[in-house]
Amino acid sequence: MILGSYRGKSIRTRIFFGFMIVSILSIIGVTSISYLILKKAAENQNRKDLLNTVEKLIASLDYAVSHTTVTGENITIILENKILEISDISKQDIILYDLSGKYILSNKNQNLIAQQKIPEPILKEILKSDKRYDFVEYDGKIKGNVTSSYIKLLNNMLEPVAIVYFPFYHNDNAYFDVFNKYIEILVAANIIIIAFGIGLSWRISYELTRNIRQISDQITKINLN
Repeated sequence: MILGSYRGKSIRTRIFFGFMIVSILSIIGVTSISYLILKKAAENQNRKDLLNTVEKLIASLDYAVSHTTVTGENITIILENKILEISDISKQDIILYDLSGKYILSNKNQNLIAQQKIPEPILKEILKSDKRYDFVEYDGKIKGNVTSSYIKLLNNMLEPVAIVYFPFYHNDNAYFDVFNKYIEILVAANIIIIAFGIGLSWRISYELTRNIRQISDQITKINLN
């Protein structure tokens, strides 16, 4: 009788842990796939919004210079008020430099501009390409990456007349904070599911063991008879 009880408990334990291992592996698999998919989606959305933001700002400046021929000599007069308007609407600082990297114009007072000249290595990268040059750095205050962008401004003759700088206009944390919140909810849900799985696995293992024991006892009685 004692041996039968021991065997019953051993079978119950094995069934219980078998169910638990399958459940936990399934949860880990689903969670891992969900994590990778959501992380990729957050990164893609981050890049998409980054591109949209700078394109809207550049489109506004392009429109401002499309009605007259802008040169290095008259750019300050033509864009002085327009930059203030665009900056006010977009809530984004805009700084213009000439093609040698020197400060020309901004929506802020020149004394408040920390970078009066574009660093030489960055200037070379900007001038040798027609594409946007993004500069990413870590900001300890917000504990996340911020993106700044440089791009050449063309006049209505498609000639480069200045370099536009959008400082710290994009914060990665805005997207990954939402992503992290979702992961926290997913982890909490998994803990609840695991707790439920433990109870269900124990109940199933108990019922199976009891049925097996009953069948075993009936077979034993038949053999004894």
